[in-house]
Amino acid sequence: MIDSEVLDFVNTLADEPVITSKSEEKHVIVQFVDSEGHNKGDPISLPASTSQNDLENILKSNIEQENPEFTNYEFYVDGIQVLDDLDVAVKQYRAKLFGEDQKKAIESTENIVNLTYQAQALFHVRPVTRCSSSIPGHKGAVLFAQFSPDGKTLATGSGDATVRFYDLNTELPCNLGTDCHSDPVLCICWAPDGLTLASGCQGGKIGIWTLCTRQDVEADQASASSSDSSAPKKMLGEMFLKSTLVKTYTPGKKWIRSIAFRPYHIEPLCRHLAACYQDNTIVIWDTFQGHQVRVLSGHGKPVTAIRWGGSDLIYSASQDQTIRVWNWDTGSMVRSLSLHGHWINCIAVSTDYVLRTGPFDPAKASLVHTNPHVTGNLRTVEAREELRLFAQKLYEKFKGPEGERVAVGSDDNTLSLWRPAESGKPICDRMTGHQGVVNDVKFSPDGRLIASASFDHSVKIWEGRTGKFLATMYGHVSEVYLVAWSADSRLLVSGSKDSTVKLWTMKEVRRWTQDQLVGGQEAKLLANGTKFKRLPLEPIVTADNAVPKKKQRPSTGRGPFQGKRHLLHDLPGHADAVFALDWSPDGQRVVSGSKDRMVKMSVSPDPSRQ
Repeated sequence: MIDSEVLDFVNTLADEPVITSKSEEKHVIVQFVDSEGHNKGDPISLPASTSQNDLENILKSNIEQENPEFTNYEFYVDGIQVLDDLDVAVKQYRAKLFGEDQKKAIESTENIVNLTYQAQALFHVRPVTRCSSSIPGHKGAVLFAQFSPDGKTLATGSGDATVRFYDLNTELPCNLGTDCHSDPVLCICWAPDGLTLASGCQGGKIGIWTLCTRQDVEADQASASSSDSSAPKKMLGEMFLKSTLVKTYTPGKKWIRSIAFRPYHIEPLCRHLAACYQDNTIVIWDTFQGHQVRVLSGHGKPVTAIRWGGSDLIYSASQDQTIRVWNWDTGSMVRSLSLHGHWINCIAVSTDYVLRTGPFDPAKASLVHTNPHVTGNLRTVEAREELRLFAQKLYEKFKGPEGERVAVGSDDNTLSLWRPAESGKPICDRMTGHQGVVNDVKFSPDGRLIASASFDHSVKIWEGRTGKFLATMYGHVSEVYLVAWSADSRLLVSGSKDSTVKLWTMKEVRRWTQDQLVGGQEAKLLANGTKFKRLPLEPIVTADNAVPKKKQRPSTGRGPFQGKRHLLHDLPGHADAVFALDWSPDGQRVVSGSKDRMVKMSVSPDPSRQ
């Protein structure tokens, strides 16, 4: 029997004053609210059938004319995203309230619906579906690959102890770096100005590779300074490449695991970088003079990963099962974070994307300038300061009011989520669900989702602010090593030991999450207001779109979920395990590197954006 009080509430749904009748068509009175909670414009009456695209057009033409750089927006009714139309979102919102407190839901009904909008991305990224280049050259496994901040250059590091550079206009290798390393290159990192690359190897050496103009080369040749320890410069498209060996360590400090440059909005010269080592230390280097600035000690076991955050703090993860927060200027540890029961493998920061792109506009793959009198030379003081201010503004916008968050993945099969600059307590309990080692974790560029790759052959998606589990991506048949997000946070690629790269969409993840929110883990009213269903804890979607019988989901009232697919494409595969993976900041290309020594570029059929 259905409680009479429940039936009374259901009957009120059709008569609530939020939706009014006009010419026999339902309308919703909407108040646009920005991401900071400020009302924008006056309330307006919109058809209940208004779609998300219609809302975007209304917003751009009436409210956000001053921010034409943003092309994509998301809309929320008290946390319920508008995915279909206003009518569905409003009904889901009421069902959510009813599940929490029925009487409060009835009493708190208002005439105006607050519709919060958030800028999502500067452009749409089209799915990559074809291999545009298969590039040989490395004589060992490709261990790392990364695009430059402007998306115009690619660098790869290999087990053959070399660093290779590629011109993306031709997708051909331009230069081979053999000047620095004699051991496998384990990590590389572009400086946010796009002019410098750092590489670290198993032998403890750090190489600094600098792109310079023809004028810089001629000036160096004219000065012929005896103190210039640079190797001969090599052509890289229209730029030149020079390499500098920063330091060779004694055997006790071998294995450079991770490298990170100081953020551009703090230091536009990109002078300092941090590197973590097998001997439990983190070293801050001056890349101009090639000497140590400071050594950060405190970890009890090897440091596996580091990030240099936008608040100028360094975050480090270690096999001693802790995450530590450092003030690099004083060399002091701000706090130590402990939650995991085994060593920590990977770390990600919610602002990674904006820190990576620095002064570049990813939509145009070019520097951002607002002053026409400022030249494009990054080395001029005036240009650097203007670009620093732009990078700082963008960082503050992406960081948001909740602050910078850090996610880590561990050998104990779990993840954790923190605000380490503010507190030593985790945002949530350990994020459980994986049945194997968590090998990689990445925030989406907008910071709203987290993707984790595991040895249990799966990729899991989590809510980026709360750590709530959202979905599991099944399809790989062996360990998943890496994940990489598209610039608009709508697509994800994963690389595996099974030699494949898979492309996933987040569209149905968001949709299913809201259905689950309405249905919950208890019997609650669904959006249609007439049926009760019990929904399972997680969506199960396999590569062949098959749903195991034991975990079939009931209908949500809007069509069977199992008819939708997360998996979009299998990208052209390698002949062996995929060790390197990256998506260019401009969204144009995906690169993968493999144990088969090949570098593959994948693009969309039409590289132009939507």
